[in-house]
Amino acid sequence: MTDLQTKWRFCAKCSVLFYNGFDGQGSCPSDGNQHARAGLNFQLPHDGPETDHAQRNWQFCRKCFAMHWAPAANQACNLGGRHDATGSWNFVLPHGTPETTDAQSNWRFCSQCSNLFWAPALEQHCTAGGRHAGQDSWVFTLPHRADHVYDTGPVYSDLPLDGWAQLTIRPDGSYTFITHAHDSGATNIEYVLGAVLVNRYGEPFSFTHAGHLEGSTGALPFGKPDRNDNKTTPGTDPRLKDQYDNLADADLVARLDGKDKLVAGLDQWLQDLATQALAGLGKKAVEAIVEAV
Repeated sequence: MTDLQTKWRFCAKCSVLFYNGFDGQGSCPSDGNQHARAGLNFQLPHDGPETDHAQRNWQFCRKCFAMHWAPAANQACNLGGRHDATGSWNFVLPHGTPETTDAQSNWRFCSQCSNLFWAPALEQHCTAGGRHAGQDSWVFTLPHRADHVYDTGPVYSDLPLDGWAQLTIRPDGSYTFITHAHDSGATNIEYVLGAVLVNRYGEPFSFTHAGHLEGSTGALPFGKPDRNDNKTTPGTDPRLKDQYDNLADADLVARLDGKDKLVAGLDQWLQDLATQALAGLGKKAVEAIVEAV
């Protein structure tokens, strides 16, 4: 199975492909500031063999974050000199293949700066000056993720209660919210598991599930307690479709409490969770919270 790396994005300012997996977003030749991610979340194969329809030696520049062809004689990093591919995987990019629902064509090599750029883009800024030059390049077709999948990891509370949540969002705005909760104590618990999807660019989306769990004495004397609650909740929200491209690198954060802990109500409980999550992303406040369930 081919290894893939996600979080490669198109820059709306210069049209190059750059890596968006760090806190910063590299350096864009259009204005010297960070790249501006847009569109699809590409997942690129690396460290595989070169074939008639896949070219090796594409690498990540640790200075400007752009994808570039390392053997190129002409290299122009936006931060000066040649690109620095130290520590980069060796990406093997498909070319000469048709565009599909999960692969975008018209990506080309720029012979001036060595970066990979999307040729149809109106906004193009080559580090070497002017627009990119890719007329004689192969036409690359880059695979991208069709769905966004987020995991909270383990979630705990001050009760003998733990769980996790997973959210899948599709381009059409449909989603699946999967939750798990476990009671490790002696008594029954009425609980709520809430999750908020947040990023730096849009409003939060919230998802909740309320359930019942039995402790070690909860089913006595009739049988074995039901300590686990697993729930799959499907749904559709047009706002998720509208924001789909902005959610590729969002975070799903969760909170787990007994229902009696929701003193101020569920809305305020979710608002507090969203505020904490956005504060972690560098935002100071939450203007709105969109409830999707």
